[in-house]
Amino acid sequence: MKWILLGGHPEEIARGAVFQLPARWPYEETVEFMLAELPPGADDRMGLIVTSGYKAGLWVVSLPDEAYPAGRPWALSASWLRGNRTAKVYAETDVGKILVCANYSPSQQHR
Repeated sequence: MKWILLGGHPEEIARGAVFQLPARWPYEETVEFMLAELPPGADDRMGLIVTSGYKAGLWVVSLPDEAYPAGRPWALSASWLRGNRTAKVYAETDVGKILVCANYSPSQQHR
């Protein structure tokens, strides 16, 4: 897996990308969120789900229409996230410390 800082990430962040950032209560010291498609029939298209720690599996936020690049409804705008993470996503960390992994892979392989 290759982690890059959000500030250096290309504009489009694809579904399935994972964000890793320093956190605090109610999360652990580090938390990971995955950009996931919402179920059919949901009011919004995508959101963030916690993938680490004891809050794993919980939805954090559904993303508004302005979070997507024009013509790309299944990608998140990196510039939107940098500008709106405090009000819409997670305000407790510096945007300069958010890491993104676009190709999240299993940590162990079945043998």
